Amino acid sequence: MAVITDIADAVVAEMNGHTFSQPFTAERRIRPRFSITKGELKDLKVAVVHGPAIGAGLSGRKLADEQYTVMVAVLQKPAEATPTYFDPLMALVEEIRDYMAWRRLAAVDAVCIRWAFAEDLPFIGELADQSGVFTGGLTLTYRVLRKIP
Repeated sequence: MAVITDIADAVVAEMNGHTFSQPFTAERRIRPRFSITKGELKDLKVAVVHGPAIGAGLSGRKLADEQYTVMVAVLQKPAEATPTYFDPLMALVEEIRDYMAWRRLAAVDAVCIRWAFAEDLPFIGELADQSGVFTGGLTLTYRVLRKIP
């Protein structure tokens, strides 16, 4: 598989192997699309979406230094779009950040070297205003050192 796909799968496995304050099962998706009308966002959803390789360079002889992005989206349509319901979800986003930031993914020998809150992910839009859906997330950047053949 592609390196970025392996990284996204490793992020899913890492999160699913940890106990967070709110239970969820992360899953890798191409785009985190869920139906509000079918009630798919009644329960908490955590989607991992791989981004592109964002850079590569040399890190010595025959060693490539590559960086890849992975986005983690946290979505739920709580009973009400109020701070009482949204604040614990934002706290969960921070909890995921605290757990994943700087973490090495042994399965792919990648390390998270940067993170950013992603309130403007391309798939989030205006869901909170339009539909009362909490959408929060992170962009994680992973560094992979790879031998050049």
